[in-house]
Amino acid sequence: MTEQFDRSKFKGAKLSKLRETKEQADKKDVRLLGGNSEGRANFLSVEDGRNEFRIMPPHNPNDPTYRPLRAAMLECELPVFEDGKETGKFEFKNKKIFIATQHGNEALRKLGKDPIETYIKYVNDEASLIDGKDEKQKFLSPIRGWRGRDGKWNWGILPSTSFVCYAVKDNQLGRLELWNSWIKEMDKIMALIEEEEDEVLDIDPFSDPDEGYPLVIKKEKNEKDRWEYTVDRVNPKKRQSWDEFCEENRVTDEQLKELYEKESLTELYVDCYTKRDFDLAINGLRLFDKKFKFNIFENDEFLAELEEIEKLVPEEERKENSDESIKKEFDKAGADTSKWPKPKCKKYLKAYILDAYDSEAEDYLQKLEEIELDELREWCSLAEAGEELPELTVSGDGIKAPEDTESEESENSEDAELNNLIGNRRRRRG
Repeated sequence: MTEQFDRSKFKGAKLSKLRETKEQADKKDVRLLGGNSEGRANFLSVEDGRNEFRIMPPHNPNDPTYRPLRAAMLECELPVFEDGKETGKFEFKNKKIFIATQHGNEALRKLGKDPIETYIKYVNDEASLIDGKDEKQKFLSPIRGWRGRDGKWNWGILPSTSFVCYAVKDNQLGRLELWNSWIKEMDKIMALIEEEEDEVLDIDPFSDPDEGYPLVIKKEKNEKDRWEYTVDRVNPKKRQSWDEFCEENRVTDEQLKELYEKESLTELYVDCYTKRDFDLAINGLRLFDKKFKFNIFENDEFLAELEEIEKLVPEEERKENSDESIKKEFDKAGADTSKWPKPKCKKYLKAYILDAYDSEAEDYLQKLEEIELDELREWCSLAEAGEELPELTVSGDGIKAPEDTESEESENSEDAELNNLIGNRRRRRG
């Protein structure tokens, strides 16, 4: 593998992908009650005052900057662990649980059902039989949420949709959860940039690693002692040129390398709903149903729908905690790769490619972000057998570029190619 880090594979996300992702998430953000939600990066916090974030590009340039996160909060009864082993004791904890209609596999998305959303539908059916607006609202308050006599807000179990991206704050890489209202403000900023530049943007101006604007989220209390958020961008200082601004806010190679080692947002939030999520939902719903005496679990039609959903939910894949654990499994004769999940395949193949390939390593690593799970498993099987990985499709002198990406020619070094990419990039006016 070449010594120099190839940052050219990281590009700002295409705005068309961002808008498509947002539209698809909105379709799943249904109003359930009618009327007028492992080496992994931690979540970054939006603290009181001014918060500055540098949004990171997606692992794959054909992916959006952020992925939707649709979840509901439920109290669950969970086993207590010590040193990785169950103690036989249990505790009650609030858990944020994925919604299958957003995070499930293709079969679940096609079915269009989730246990929590289905439960809420049955409670709402019961509420429709109640006369009187106040009585109905009181009946639904455990679902919607309510404010107690102490003035404290008690959250219900209605799912909500937010969006997650990778970002850097105070030189720390993490995941940033963006609320829908913040995304709308970011869209307004994009529209303003388009007006300033007198052209339609193609690349997301926040996630562009070379020419992106840092995002500012300000958190302040208003006159009613409630939190308010203001979303803005960092602009060039007075008498600062656009080139100087870009250099000051450029994502560093070290930050891109750290990002590359993390699981992509696609791996974390797409096709990731498993039996564990389903079981957590049922665990929490049973406690909720018993606590508020809705008795939905006594409804045979509801139980039949749960069974219909469960049949389509895949088992949870065993997570590997280290590269060594993967190596040990491969050392066993006849290791079966046909059931490996995508993260495990990619983790093993990354280590294999970096060890077995030199000048082609970057190209193979990029290809890992493009191929589907079946092909990844085939590659793992080849690697396990010590055979060569399939030759990469080439176009001209290099790897065939994916659709909707630019292909740059270079007759010299990687430095020359990088300079060409930067030189041909649209220059914003400072």
